[in-house]
Amino acid sequence: MVCIMYLVKRLKTRKRQQKSTQTKYQIDQSGKIEQTNKVTIVAFSNDKSGSVMLSASDKRALQEIYRKAGKPRVFPTQVFAALA
Repeated sequence: MVCIMYLVKRLKTRKRQQKSTQTKYQIDQSGKIEQTNKVTIVAFSNDKSGSVMLSASDKRALQEIYRKAGKPRVFPTQVFAALA
């Protein structure tokens, strides 16, 4: 839920910056980012559509980087934002 709220906030900020056009995004996520034993797929659609897959092993590696940096709580949010 936090990831979705972050994305909505990010899109609202973009809307303020780009007042000439409005773009609506449809995003669907399969598998939570923080579930490092499962694959995560984020699909999007607007004028174009596609998807991004993040493997469980890649998520574990990213999670370890965030732990070593002392920022484990922002791991799911920032990874989701990078995928979206």
